Amino acid sequence: MSAVLGPIHQWMFDKIRLQEQLTGEIAEYAVDNGWADKDSALIKKCTKEDTRTLEEAVDLSNIHGSLSGLIDAAEGDYGELVTSLLSGHPERWDKIQKLAYDFGTRHAANDAADPTEVYRIFTGTLLSGMPCDRVEEITEQSADRFAWDVTEDLHAPYWEDPARYHELRKKVMEGMLQDTDYTLVSSSWDHYCIARKAS
Repeated sequence: MSAVLGPIHQWMFDKIRLQEQLTGEIAEYAVDNGWADKDSALIKKCTKEDTRTLEEAVDLSNIHGSLSGLIDAAEGDYGELVTSLLSGHPERWDKIQKLAYDFGTRHAANDAADPTEVYRIFTGTLLSGMPCDRVEEITEQSADRFAWDVTEDLHAPYWEDPARYHELRKKVMEGMLQDTDYTLVSSSWDHYCIARKAS
């Protein structure tokens, strides 16, 4: 790896790749089930595998700008795909949510020792802008609970209905917790709590 690249850049790049993976899986399901034409420009864009390494994918003289551009592309493709698939077909929503949940189960937080570790796994998996955006504010932290607020919705610009994004994100997190001792409580898109399940 280049001397100007560090672990935080790889961490961000991995999260971008995971976002692209989820988008690709939804696109592939859409094709397999007759929701979309495999030759459409949108489907091709969402299913094209990018095998570049971090060093190959970014401009080393503008790492932050390059990563921001990759985030924009990943977020834009995700929002455009889901919005397109639901246009005129609201009945597809339940299945798309199930795809998000199943994706979460394949990135499970089973090794989490406590709610704080669950949160670390979430932030290491889910895309929420760049670290410098600091859009999450921790409001509670104990052996049994970890709560945080989202101070700015960075995803809304990519979605016709931002609530769709937040529901899918919640489904991914719930999937990640499926086989753990924890549950996710969310009263709104901007407030979340990881709590230990009642025994």
